[in-house]
Amino acid sequence: MGDEVAFYTKEASEHLIVGHGLYGKTNSGEYGPIDIYGDSLLTPEKDGASTGDILNVKVLLKDRCIEYFPELISGSNVWSVDTQEISDWGNIPIKNKIPLHSGWNLVSFGVNKCFYVGKKPDVFMIQNIEYEAVNSINDILKSIEGYYTYVRGFDSTGAKTYNQTPYSDMSYMAAGYGYWIRIKDHNDGTIYLEVEGRKVPEDTHISLLPGWNLVGYLGNRVYYKGIKPQVPICCNPIYMPVENISN
Repeated sequence: MGDEVAFYTKEASEHLIVGHGLYGKTNSGEYGPIDIYGDSLLTPEKDGASTGDILNVKVLLKDRCIEYFPELISGSNVWSVDTQEISDWGNIPIKNKIPLHSGWNLVSFGVNKCFYVGKKPDVFMIQNIEYEAVNSINDILKSIEGYYTYVRGFDSTGAKTYNQTPYSDMSYMAAGYGYWIRIKDHNDGTIYLEVEGRKVPEDTHISLLPGWNLVGYLGNRVYYKGIKPQVPICCNPIYMPVENISN
């Protein structure tokens, strides 16, 4: 907590800061929504963003005294009045905290990682995924160690299982895929699977093969019909009502 992100425009060769956020201030493990302040019509000088201004980002890693300027990956960085924009910027690490309850949970994560044991998997992966070698599947699930009993996945080679025995045949977990995780009965309330990495743009394509596919969900938009969901949902969700789920 304490790392900073600033949005700025360029005015007369000087940086005009128009938005600012602190990591973890709104939601643990995230920067959260950041307000961009517009130019006031009551002052002669430019003191905020104007319609059409291009927004840039600067990040300060406080503990290491490092500043860097991430690049826009998807979305828009052109500001306009009274709009909400979801944009993805490169080089900003995030942490997905995925809530899990007792019993079976169908989950996926939105960080750009393929964690694998042994050799890299020779199956479909989303574009530009980052590979990270681990000693075991349990290393990926360290945040829920002692709570889970089974993990099940599925790809073009068939179903895979990890149950903490030598007979397990799951060798990777990756963004773009979905996983069933079974959590033991316990009295500790909601627990969280934590996965860290770079955010995957929500418009990333996921290839589907003939037959069954178990795929992940990217982004933080929650589409719902009827009553807004009242359960814990990962990653600073944005709720969007729809008339039909098929929409």
